[in-house]
Amino acid sequence: MDFLTLCNQVASDSATFDEGAISAVASQTGRKAKVVRWTNMAWRSIQNAHVAWRWMQSEFSLTTNIGAQRYAYTTALDTIATGAISRFAEWICCGLGETRFRLYDTTIGLSDIGPLKFVPWDEFYAQRVNTSAANGKPSMFSIDPANKLCLSPVPDLATYVIVGPYRKSVQALTADADVPEMPTDFHDVISSVATQFLQLHDEGMQMLPLWKMRENSDFCRLEARQLPQMTFAGPLA
Repeated sequence: MDFLTLCNQVASDSATFDEGAISAVASQTGRKAKVVRWTNMAWRSIQNAHVAWRWMQSEFSLTTNIGAQRYAYTTALDTIATGAISRFAEWICCGLGETRFRLYDTTIGLSDIGPLKFVPWDEFYAQRVNTSAANGKPSMFSIDPANKLCLSPVPDLATYVIVGPYRKSVQALTADADVPEMPTDFHDVISSVATQFLQLHDEGMQMLPLWKMRENSDFCRLEARQLPQMTFAGPLA
């Protein structure tokens, strides 16, 4: 469902306008502009409700440079979209025990791939940044305050590739034909939440907190299908 269709659905469901009353999302005024704005805001709020939405996760590959310790996301490629990363929020790293960030020497290939050890930034900075340690094959990484991926040892003359997961930033809907990246089965969640936004706006309220969204059965269904499954830890002893 594209942005224009969603806006018309919200306009109809809120008993604001007849079906198809909004001809375009751009240059609207008055009540129609509010429908467009709150539809887009609903989509943004849904995306920001959780950092673990499945559709907002992707994978990257990054080729190291000789002597370069820090890497911005702009130096990486999206291995699923097979192109440059267009929207980036953060490297997905669960901290100590992380095993999803892996590295291999391109002269050897994937048979060389192995995990990079995560080191918290304060410790990494104190022990691994601005040191006289020899360059070599990186074996550990950290994330600096600028959200750059930092390696140690600093890469030597060999060429290495790092692969791992990252999270996309929020998608904004701006054009009629823009389609939300979430699974199409759940597009009705956007119009449902947007209708709630519009009703709250009419009542003078400006926010729809997460607990309020969970009163929406469609949103709860989305959480059940698009968040990691809950697991139970093993016995303590």
